[in-house]
Amino acid sequence: MDISIIIPYHNETIEKIEPLMNSINWQIGVDFAQIEIILCNDLENSDGNICYEDLKKYKNIFKSIKMVKSLYKNNPGMSRQTGIDICRGKYVFFCDADDSLYNRGVLRELLDNIKFSQADIYQFKFMEEIGGDVPVDKYMYNAKEYNWTWVFAKAYRIEFLRENGIRFAPENRWHEDTYFNYLCKYCAPKLININSIGYLWGFNADSITRVNNHEYTFGSLDDYFKSVTLAFRKILQEYQKDCYVDILHNILYYYCVFNEPTSKQSDKYERNEKTYYNFVKEFIPQIFSGYNQEIEQALLARNAEFKFNIFPEKTPKQYFAYLNEKYGEEKR
Repeated sequence: MDISIIIPYHNETIEKIEPLMNSINWQIGVDFAQIEIILCNDLENSDGNICYEDLKKYKNIFKSIKMVKSLYKNNPGMSRQTGIDICRGKYVFFCDADDSLYNRGVLRELLDNIKFSQADIYQFKFMEEIGGDVPVDKYMYNAKEYNWTWVFAKAYRIEFLRENGIRFAPENRWHEDTYFNYLCKYCAPKLININSIGYLWGFNADSITRVNNHEYTFGSLDDYFKSVTLAFRKILQEYQKDCYVDILHNILYYYCVFNEPTSKQSDKYERNEKTYYNFVKEFIPQIFSGYNQEIEQALLARNAEFKFNIFPEKTPKQYFAYLNEKYGEEKR
C-alpha cells in the first residue's frame, strides 16, 4: 500500500462522514488498490452509527475500507494509533470524520511528491470553514498555513514513526496532536511543504474545539500542559535533544494568556494556572529561584512572535513571583 488514510470516529452517522468519504472516493489519477481507508471507532460498547453495508455506495474505495475498534474508549489519539499499528501503507494520512479532502487531486499530488522525494513528513496548507450563528446560513473560509498543531493535512512515513518510537500516548485524551507533532519535530524529519491547499477543516458547531464559543480552548489548558510535559520529558530524556526554545515559547505565550482579562473569568482559571506553574517549575525552576535578567530577556525575545492586544499588569518577573507565592511548596 502507498497510503493508509486513518479516520477516528465516535458517534458520527453515515450522513456526517459523507463529505469526507465522497472526497476520497472521487479522487482522480490514483490507483485505489494502493490506498486503504481505516475507520476506527472508540465508543465503549458499540460500533457506532455506521455499518459496513452503509459504505457500499462508495464504489471506488469500498474494497479498501476497514472498520476496526480502538482498545481505548473516547480517545481519538489512540484510535489513530490503532490504525497505525494495523495499517499496510508506507505513509499514513489522518482525517477527522467531519472534515474532507479539499479537491479531487489531493492524493495524486501527495503520491507524486512521495515518488520523487521520499520525505518523512509531507504537509499541505488547509482551509478552515467558519460558521456563523446557528442555524448556519452561510460560511466563511480562511486559508491556513502549515503548522505543528494538528495531525490532519499531513502524511507521515510509517518507518520514520516506528524507528523513532513515535506513538500517540493513552494519557492524552485531548491535545494528542500537539504531543505527537512535538515528537516528530525533534526527530529531525525530512519535511516537505506541499504548496497547495489539501484539506478542509469543516465547521461543526458541536465539535469539542468549537462548542460554546471555543470554551474548550482555555478550558482544556490543564490537559494541554500535561500533554506537552509528556512530550518535553521524552524529547529531553529519551531523544536527548534540546527543546528549550519551545519550552520558552510555551511559557511566554501562556504568560500572556493568563494575564488576559477574559481568561480570568473562566471557572477553570486556578486549576489551569496551577498546572502552568508546575510546568514552568519542572523545566525552568530558576525562574522562581534566582530569577535573572538573562531569563527575562530570553522570554521577552520571544514576544515578537505573539500579537496580544494586552499590556499585562504584572511583568514576567512579577508574575512568576506571584505564582511562586500562590502555588509554592509551602502553599500546598
